Amino acid sequence: MEARARLLNPPTLSPHVAHLWKWFADPVQGIACTRPNNGMAISRIPRSEIAQWERDEGITLQTWERRALLQLDAAYVAAMSAQRDSKSARSDAAPVEEEV
Repeated sequence: MEARARLLNPPTLSPHVAHLWKWFADPVQGIACTRPNNGMAISRIPRSEIAQWERDEGITLQTWERRALLQLDAAYVAAMSAQRDSKSARSDAAPVEEEV
């Protein structure tokens, strides 16, 4: 949950890029809401979903904005995967019994 909490409470951003964060992280209409769920690991948002989001929201992203959103998504997926792997490693670590 730490990654999600950080996603919803970002540091103060420059007004030049703050709109990208809002477009990505908005819990109701953000691009992150379009992420496909395969029931296993977290997936990257396909470009086709971003294009559909643009049409739905009436927004035309500039090339640099699209690239920035894809990089945000990659960072989010990496953070969530690392958090999942860390939890998995802790739960897989069984206590080792010493031989007498």
